[in-house]
Amino acid sequence: MNSLRESEEKCRSFLEAANEGIWIINAEDKTIYVNKKMSGMLGYTQQEMIGRPGWDFIDEKDRCVSEKIREKKHQDIDESHEFKFICKDGSPLWALVNTKSFFDRDGNFAGCIWMFTDITDRKQAEEALIRRENEFRTLAENSPDIIARYDRQKRYIYVNPAAAEPSGYSPEEIMGKNSIELGIDPETTKFWEESIENVFITGKPETIEFNYMSPEGKDYYFNTQLVPEFIDEKVNSVLAISRDITDKKIAEAKLKETLENLERLVRKRTAELEKAYYSLKESEKGLAEAQEMAHIGNWEWDIAANKTYWSEEMYHIFGRDTNRPAPVYTEHLNYIHPDDRDYFDSSTRKAESEKTSSIEYRIVLDSGEERTVHMRAQAVFNEENIPIKVKGTVQDITERKKAEQALVNLEIARKKEIHHRIKNNLQVISSLLDLQAENFSSKTCIKNSDVLNAFRESQDRIMSIALIHEELHEGGGNNALYFSPYLEKLVENLFQTYSLGNASISLYTDLEEDIFFDMDTAVPLGIIVNELVSNSLKHAFKGRSEGEIQIKLFKEGSGGEEKTESGMEKNKKRPAGKDTGTADTGYVLVVSDDGAGIPETINLENSDSLGLQLVNILVDQLEGEIELKRDNGTEFMIKINVRQGSLKSQAEEKNSQN
Repeated sequence: MNSLRESEEKCRSFLEAANEGIWIINAEDKTIYVNKKMSGMLGYTQQEMIGRPGWDFIDEKDRCVSEKIREKKHQDIDESHEFKFICKDGSPLWALVNTKSFFDRDGNFAGCIWMFTDITDRKQAEEALIRRENEFRTLAENSPDIIARYDRQKRYIYVNPAAAEPSGYSPEEIMGKNSIELGIDPETTKFWEESIENVFITGKPETIEFNYMSPEGKDYYFNTQLVPEFIDEKVNSVLAISRDITDKKIAEAKLKETLENLERLVRKRTAELEKAYYSLKESEKGLAEAQEMAHIGNWEWDIAANKTYWSEEMYHIFGRDTNRPAPVYTEHLNYIHPDDRDYFDSSTRKAESEKTSSIEYRIVLDSGEERTVHMRAQAVFNEENIPIKVKGTVQDITERKKAEQALVNLEIARKKEIHHRIKNNLQVISSLLDLQAENFSSKTCIKNSDVLNAFRESQDRIMSIALIHEELHEGGGNNALYFSPYLEKLVENLFQTYSLGNASISLYTDLEEDIFFDMDTAVPLGIIVNELVSNSLKHAFKGRSEGEIQIKLFKEGSGGEEKTESGMEKNKKRPAGKDTGTADTGYVLVVSDDGAGIPETINLENSDSLGLQLVNILVDQLEGEIELKRDNGTEFMIKINVRQGSLKSQAEEKNSQN
């Protein structure tokens, strides 16, 4: 009994020390023993596996195979099998299982012993290889390139469908054959097989190009990559990837022919250029003479090298010794008038980015003489659109500028004389009206008649126009009138004309500065103010000792515009569809008083008053609109749009002169 126990202990020690997994199952397929190696491979303890059936640990797909093997064990048939087991953590375990059945004394099946070898890494490698092969075949089957695989005997062991057209065979017909068996000519076959053999020997990829004639007589040209494929660090096969470059070769041949033709043309053209060169040298002398006559010189500045080229006339224009080299850019700046240097530098830099520029500037010669030149510059760019040089011309325009300035001065003098004469003539007309009014006023019958009033109103209108010409005359004769000072002077004259004895009528003005109008706007607007202010002075404050007249002038949107209230009467609107884009500026003129107000019986649009009729006509002439408010006195709001393009430049010129 002790000997048996010692024998069991030795056997168990042997099983526990084994490098393989040992699994003993009884006749009922129950686990009666596993060594630690086996339980560890599946992630269980030995106690967790004892008593459980063996198929409980096998993957469901392999259980049916396990049942068939179990039947063979009852017949004492031992085999080796590969099974997929499921570990405790759910991971797969592939194992090679060798079995041995054992029977009792009566010959009945008593169970079997399983010996396990872990082959999981090998199976995973095989699965990865199968996946890669499937991926390779998917790519190869759909590739337009011919893909083939060769064994050591240079036979095709794989070829994709793209090989069918050039070879004249289906892939199935090609498999297992070599090039000679496919009817490829011996010379091409020799070149092809030597290239493949070289890859087998060296284990390095190669690139070859060759010509091939198909069985149908079509000419092909292929570029082929030969790549070694290794198993256990030995070249097992060679993969060939062939791309049809027939079109490329045809294009190269045509290009070669074109280049040869081009070379012939270049040789011919070179001979022509040599002839033209001598002609050009002769014409250079004529060009220099022409530049001298026109006072035009040409130049070129290499930006990267900071080198400059000047023609001979450039030296004459700048008074520089022709024996000296052309000045570099920084030295050139010394010739430019100090006030024009920044302008010249920015314009030259601008030409580098915008390709061309045209400017006028002053230069100072070494002798101290000041002259004016006109320069045109053009930038030259490289393939990366970076400026590499600037070239251009310079023309001496000093005499022309003097002549232009003389004409400008003459025109200014002429305008001043015209404005002066118009103003004097208007003042003469006003004086004649004044004399005629005095003549009428001496007669009792018409001393307070409408005729006398009409003469005085006409005199006011004439004076409002005369004031405009006086302002234009004082402003230098430009067509742009600085309107706010004119408006203040006009109203001041009206207050002096319509003196109301002891009545204290005050004037409040809020006039935006820097408003300029041309004659077509200033004259009607001045007459409108004349009519409205004189009307207030004559009628608004009868029987009152004090009052106030307000005049406002501002741009629309500047914050001074008042909202139109329900009491406002609109007489005219600016025409629908009138272009009031960015070149137009809206202006608002408000003339109001806190007097008695205009009676409701007087209609703004169809008034019997000559003054209001004249106001309506002039507003219509300006394409504006007028609004009348009768609450707390009288308020006229007039809105107009004025095109500001040329007036802005004239205003800036006038401000710079001031």
